Amino acid sequence: MDTAELLIREVYRQWRSRQDASAVHPDEEKFVSFIDGLLSPAEEQKMKAHILSCPSCARLAHCHLVTQPPALEPSSELLDKTRRLLAQRLGISTMELVVSVKDAFMRIISASGDVLVGQEFVPAAVFRARQGQAFRDEVTVLKDFADIRVELKAERKGALFAITVTVKDKNTQQSLPGMSIGLLRDGRELESYSPESGKAVFEQVTAGRYSIEIASPREKRATVFVEIRM
Repeated sequence: MDTAELLIREVYRQWRSRQDASAVHPDEEKFVSFIDGLLSPAEEQKMKAHILSCPSCARLAHCHLVTQPPALEPSSELLDKTRRLLAQRLGISTMELVVSVKDAFMRIISASGDVLVGQEFVPAAVFRARQGQAFRDEVTVLKDFADIRVELKAERKGALFAITVTVKDKNTQQSLPGMSIGLLRDGRELESYSPESGKAVFEQVTAGRYSIEIASPREKRATVFVEIRM
């Protein structure tokens, strides 16, 4: 049994122990098989339908595995593989920003979107080729999804941080009102807004791993992973 399966089994066991015993959820073996892509096409479609209709299983599948630290910290390669598998299985687009904070500067460890440098957004690949850059007070990245654009800003506020998420129409660049923007940590929702401005600001955020879920009234549109290291 490889490390990925051990991680999934342990997280699943902990999660299942906290659920209502009367709720009908996939058993551990079927959930692991789904993550590993071992189900038949019919079973996989049934599993997808359940996950998309069950908030608990959806959070477990595309959020909890990458935000809940296990007993042994998984490697970055394992986390990347898990994110790719979940995005492929659920069809949910993802974005990532990892920054470290030391002394007076913030430094990007990894980002899957374009990075704001001065007055221009630099593609992630180009930014990495430049070997990164230190930022004093804030870091801003953006990423285009199927039909929306997500702009994410992490700003230092003393010992705490503010995370601002702006959602726009990809083609018109107009703000999208009524989108649900929620901040989660360890699979638990901390705050959620549906701003008419298309912008949500999460204040007094401590260092750590977070996920941000963006959804329209009918479906989830994107998931953003944010990690701030001190």
